[in-house]
Amino acid sequence: MALYERKGLPGCVGSVDCVHVCWDKCPSSMHSTCKGKDKVPTLAFEVACSHTKKILHVSQFFWGTYNDKTISRFDPLFQFLRNDDSYLKNLRWTSVARDGTRKEHRGAYMICDGGYNEWACLMPPYKHQLPGSALEKWSKNVESVRKDVECVFGILKTRFLFLKHPIRLHDPIQIQRAFTTCCVLHNILLQYDMYDDWNEDASRIDVEYGILEESAALRAACSRNGRGIAGTRSSHRELYLRDDAEQPEDDGIGIEEYETPQFHLRRQCLIDHYHWFSSFVRTNYRIF
Repeated sequence: MALYERKGLPGCVGSVDCVHVCWDKCPSSMHSTCKGKDKVPTLAFEVACSHTKKILHVSQFFWGTYNDKTISRFDPLFQFLRNDDSYLKNLRWTSVARDGTRKEHRGAYMICDGGYNEWACLMPPYKHQLPGSALEKWSKNVESVRKDVECVFGILKTRFLFLKHPIRLHDPIQIQRAFTTCCVLHNILLQYDMYDDWNEDASRIDVEYGILEESAALRAACSRNGRGIAGTRSSHRELYLRDDAEQPEDDGIGIEEYETPQFHLRRQCLIDHYHWFSSFVRTNYRIF
């Protein structure tokens, strides 16, 4: 959180986005399920990373027709961010208003693009704002910092060409394991090259990294809807069943009435904080 606070985003713990890999051996009966925006059968993975490009979370595979909003409803990462018993939901951070008053907030969040739900744990930039306005400046800052996860996708596909070209594996579970292995190797190489920690003053800023781990039972339960993997509409759905875990209640549906006001209130507090942050840096360090 300290790294993002230095960028004018207090309370942020990472960047999140989805990446698609081409599935060359997709069964013909599942083309309509896996062929999304890329016009070829794909599998989607949701990845969260830190500002140092360390991968913090990798989801299970989703079919290529799923959009970011649908994937976020089934990904254990966001259940962890929104669970009242999780430590991320109880993390406290402070924002500063334009008049200098401080306000304490509870609950961490991640920055993302505009394709996600309006949840308090997700902060996307504005799409269109007047040039020079506070909203436009804040959005540009979020877009700049959010490139971390896009860079991670580029590094993965460049380092492991297996992910860049059509994957010739028949089982999507094997593709999921291969993708997760590539992410683990990426973190190992990041630590080996000493790019994992770039603090200038360790005594002033203490950063701790932790990988968001979920049990296999929870990951399996979040992907089921009683008929196999959520949304599977083909004769192959029985091939990809995980276990007999019961389907959890989807608390992501039907809570927009509570989440949306909290989302807009938090984003406005962050905009005000960035306005104060820019003025503070400009005054004390004479940059920007």
